Amino acid sequence: MANRNETPTEVTRVAPSWLVKEAEKDKSLTGVDAHKRVPMIKCVQAMSADEIKGYGEGAIVTAPGNQLLAAPGEVLQFVPLFMFEEYCKWSDLDDKDSPMILERSFWANSDIAIKAKDTTRRFEDYGNSYKYRYVHHLHFPGIIYTGEFKGLIATLTFCRGEFFTGQNFCSACSMRKIDGVRVPLWAQVWDLSSSQRQGRYKWQGLDLKVPELSPIIDDCDREAFKKLHVEFKELWEKSLIQVEVDSNENINDEL
Repeated sequence: MANRNETPTEVTRVAPSWLVKEAEKDKSLTGVDAHKRVPMIKCVQAMSADEIKGYGEGAIVTAPGNQLLAAPGEVLQFVPLFMFEEYCKWSDLDDKDSPMILERSFWANSDIAIKAKDTTRRFEDYGNSYKYRYVHHLHFPGIIYTGEFKGLIATLTFCRGEFFTGQNFCSACSMRKIDGVRVPLWAQVWDLSSSQRQGRYKWQGLDLKVPELSPIIDDCDREAFKKLHVEFKELWEKSLIQVEVDSNENINDEL
């Protein structure tokens, strides 16, 4: 039994009653919500920057931040909380004077989306041998469920050479069942690792598999994760969410 006079090693902070009451009706964070930016999960590539190259090709890191989530060959677990599509107009990867993402849209009937889904209109010349590229993204904001960064919210993003991986993940999520019962997206646990791809180029991509043990979240996480799903959905509906999209250096495949 612990001695009440000992210095505690862990402190649980309890919100005061006034804070609980004020939070129920508070609107002061409305403007802050408009700047909700979610980091992305990516693989270290052969041509990655020096600051992450030391983690090893195939390591899984965050962008921005460059936090090492898993070394090459390691597996961590990820829970997708929400899924949405985005269409972006990219500048040429060799154009260092322009922002990487020039325009963004969530809507499938937008001009950017129409061009992104049309192989004949996906690229546009804009001088100096540069080409705009219209890109279809599949985003899965979610939460790291194991390891040092357990609880970190970040996004799996699939586009270009990894777009079909994202489509397959969508199908796998929609078919997840336990004893014939369909599992909500926000309750699904996935093993996340990396492996090398081979197309016109070689690159590292993310793989997702159903864990052999504990394929769904713990019951104690149910209410919190369901609430996070609703929050992400509301942010998306108000166009208030933005993923920190990264170039994924070597993913210049056909898409």
